[in-house]
Amino acid sequence: MSNPDEEILVQKLKSANDINEGIELLIDIHGESLFGFIMTYVHAEADAEDLFQNTLIKVARKSGSFKRHSSFKTWVWQIARNECLDFLRKQKRTQKNQAAYAENLSPHPLSEEGGFDGDKTLALLHQGVKLLPEVQRDVFVLRYFEELSYREIALMTGKSEGSLKASFFHASKKVSQFLTENMEG
Repeated sequence: MSNPDEEILVQKLKSANDINEGIELLIDIHGESLFGFIMTYVHAEADAEDLFQNTLIKVARKSGSFKRHSSFKTWVWQIARNECLDFLRKQKRTQKNQAAYAENLSPHPLSEEGGFDGDKTLALLHQGVKLLPEVQRDVFVLRYFEELSYREIALMTGKSEGSLKASFFHASKKVSQFLTENMEG
């Protein structure tokens, strides 16, 4: 681990006396991007807040098992991803179809000024990503939104870099097609 702040963070999380400081440092260093990452999965702020808290708790509890095989950020994101996938599986079981889940997508304020509407495009992007098969969605979110390398994603998912590249390629084509079909004018 080359980041001195993350080295301190890991030490604090592993220390029973400093765990609260470790959690605060984790939030300072990664909180905003971690919350954004979780939002790409669940889209509903209340659910994302719960998953964010659950992730922090798991990171604190499991900090002793961090083995430095990957970066600390990759390890935390893997925990968050697993929390999100567990949540989505539970949610999917309680819903009769995917259309019911689509209602959880937060509406974005739309602007009629100018030719390009970034909020609408972002909302459509999230809708398109949500329609991807799970493996493609995972690699797309981790690569496009979180800007993780294929190597980091491979460590998180246990998939080969080659298969991840292929999944990202296919996911990108599907999302692009979805955006093209759903953009007005």
